[in-house]
Amino acid sequence: DPSWNPATDAQAVDRVFRIGQDKNVVIYRLITCGTVEEKIYRRQIFKDSITRQTTGNAKNPYRYFSKYELKELFTLDDPHSSTTQQQLEQMHSGQRLTDPSLDEHIAYLYSL
Repeated sequence: DPSWNPATDAQAVDRVFRIGQDKNVVIYRLITCGTVEEKIYRRQIFKDSITRQTTGNAKNPYRYFSKYELKELFTLDDPHSSTTQQQLEQMHSGQRLTDPSLDEHIAYLYSL
């Protein structure tokens, strides 16, 4: 089964080859089209490519992001409001079921 974390799969692949082994190792990934496994695998490939493009390495020293863009990734935005929160609220606010105790707790958090 593919893992959400590409490093987990890479570690599993590395465990197949033993120190002192002379023969090549072939790894087959059996993934059915149109399944959750396929989606996980696609995300895995995407995450791995971002890591490689961001950090660069001896084989591919070119970085996808500039230093400024990387710095911007780790710059904190407004802690009271986020673009993601606003988009989710727009998409799902009409479906929200209210809970009086939860609403009371949220009001308390806002008062802090």
